[in-house]
Amino acid sequence: MRGPKIQHLVTPLGLQRCCHLHSLKRRPIEHQKEQKAEFVVLLSKRVTEKKANVAAIKAAHKTAT
Repeated sequence: MRGPKIQHLVTPLGLQRCCHLHSLKRRPIEHQKEQKAEFVVLLSKRVTEKKANVAAIKAAHKTAT
């Protein structure tokens, strides 16, 4: 197949549309990254709380016997 006889025109409007479409694609990805970071913080907090609980229970059992 042959290519087109005219070259692809790059106009300011075309560039603006392209930039806007790229930003629309990036938006949900950035939002997902933010939520993932928040979740990691929450998860680490829960893990440390659970470890503290388990340690407290073990200490209570140890002193009871």
